[in-house]
Amino acid sequence: MQSHREFISLMENLPQTLTFKVADTGKYIFSNTALQEKFGDLFPRDLVGLTVRDLNYAFPAWGGDYCRKTEAFDFRVREEKVTVTDKRAMRLNNGAIVYEEMTKFPVLGIGNDVLGIVTYGQDLTQTLSCTELYRQYQCFYNNQEAIRRVLTHIDADASFTLQPTEAQFEVFLEKAQGRTSKEIAQRLSLSPRAGECHLAALRDKVIGGDLHRATSLIKQGGASCEN
Repeated sequence: MQSHREFISLMENLPQTLTFKVADTGKYIFSNTALQEKFGDLFPRDLVGLTVRDLNYAFPAWGGDYCRKTEAFDFRVREEKVTVTDKRAMRLNNGAIVYEEMTKFPVLGIGNDVLGIVTYGQDLTQTLSCTELYRQYQCFYNNQEAIRRVLTHIDADASFTLQPTEAQFEVFLEKAQGRTSKEIAQRLSLSPRAGECHLAALRDKVIGGDLHRATSLIKQGGASCEN
């Protein structure tokens, strides 16, 4: 009994998200603290007895797509008795994006029947460059809204007096990765003059005109802006 309690405590306190659901009904019978802390009101604290379709989706269209993909993965785990892994962007109810690697594997009983499905999630958001993070936001929002949300995500919004345009933001992201003006122009297929114009416009939009300071203040906890 002591070892059983220790095992449950270990699962509950893992920094990675973890759930266990009944294979045939899809109802959750266990979820750990990290899941609720990471996804807030998307995943209720008490998931027991609920299915993926019972979750509180603030964005129903995305929620429906998430349910269908989750059920398809569960079906494969249950029918083929295999482990599946997938990387996917999760849209939280506050609109923020979390990029996660999800692994699902079956729990087998006597007779090799699948009793349940364990889902293990590893948050990869911090491994994304700022440009990669921007691409994830573009999957859910128009470009201007994606720019606004990425600036908030990396704590760079307070550095701007005006939001940069799409072209300017692409240059800003490249600059944040330490690239030179020549490298930026080459990577974005810009003429040297166009690249310098975008940099000048960015300086006009950041507080104090200090673009280097604006890039150096980018939060490193939400996404890495290094190569």
